[in-house]
Amino acid sequence: MASRQLLARAVAATAGTALVGEGAAAPAREIPGLLPASEMPGAVPEAEIQKACFPEGFIWGAATAAYQVEGAWNEDGKGESIWDRFAHSPGKIRGGVTGDVACDQYHRYAGDISLARQLNLKSYRFSVSWPRIQPTGVGAPNMKGLDYYSRQVLAELARAIADGARVRAYHAWSLLDNFQWAEGHTERYGLIYTDFRTQERTIKDSGYWYGRVAAANRLDV
Repeated sequence: MASRQLLARAVAATAGTALVGEGAAAPAREIPGLLPASEMPGAVPEAEIQKACFPEGFIWGAATAAYQVEGAWNEDGKGESIWDRFAHSPGKIRGGVTGDVACDQYHRYAGDISLARQLNLKSYRFSVSWPRIQPTGVGAPNMKGLDYYSRQVLAELARAIADGARVRAYHAWSLLDNFQWAEGHTERYGLIYTDFRTQERTIKDSGYWYGRVAAANRLDV
């Protein structure tokens, strides 16, 4: 399934609809035990989805999770998280890969926020690494961890409020698992490709498409 197709399907699912057909592209793989998209309750033709507009004031955004993007797993006083322990345990993860560096957002957050602005995004949901703030779970907080989140959050929070964004708190463990079941973890999804050797970011075609959708507030862009 192409990145743009996956993204369009995810956007439609968020709006409470099911896409029917994929145009000239190969049909999506069916998931055993689930109805085809055309038979799902509320399914509508893709042509109608493409003509639909999202409500005025709909906010487009993106999301990350601390372990997946921050890196710096043992820098500036950070403690060990459950994911650090799990990933560092031999045999737990295929290939022994870890999030020790990940996308290195700990050092590159300012540039990543700039990329979000290039995509016309008005919201950004991220998570906080608790052991970066409370390394041992007790005692005094790690001031360098607090400083990192303060630098990342407070300046951008003030800017977002000034831009008219509605600031909310939200946390989720996993979203859109049906796509995960269909595609597994063999492909690198996301709007921005990160070369883990150089940490260079490149906006994907699907990212530019999502940016146009966010700017126009509709899918036919």
